[in-house]
Amino acid sequence: MKFDFFRVFLFVFSVFSITCPQSQASNSAQLAEDKINQVDVSIRLLNMDDEIHREPLRAYQQILTLENTFSDMPKLQQLWWLLRKAQAENLLYFYSDFNKTVVQAIALIDAETPAIIQSNIYIFQGLAFRRDAKYADSTLVFRKAMSIAKAEKLTYLFIIAKQEIAYIKSL
Repeated sequence: MKFDFFRVFLFVFSVFSITCPQSQASNSAQLAEDKINQVDVSIRLLNMDDEIHREPLRAYQQILTLENTFSDMPKLQQLWWLLRKAQAENLLYFYSDFNKTVVQAIALIDAETPAIIQSNIYIFQGLAFRRDAKYADSTLVFRKAMSIAKAEKLTYLFIIAKQEIAYIKSL
């Protein structure tokens, strides 16, 4: 009797030890695959600037395909996604969608947000204010974008914000 109990115990233990690592391995493989997909999406969003300017509608459609995974994205990836979406909407004259996207992006900005994203989003917020004839608010936001861009040596963004302020002053 003692011998049979020991055999049963060894069998159960063996089965358990064999199946558990497999399920852990499959979970690990799934997690690794999800991480790779997130990295792929992040890299794509980072390098999408030229594509958005060349073919904004096609790029916008590609961006929208990721909308259903937005809540699963890390915060930085969400910010890049919103930035690229706002860029495309601005170029396509989808101003009501653009305004909503900018408000959503502004809500996510914090001290950890990279300067390039902050400056871009503030420039977009300034554009939204200018289109609503809120010139004082627009100028303040463009100045904020300029100061961030200047501090981080983002010359291109600094010049865009400065141009927008000059345009507002000409009105």
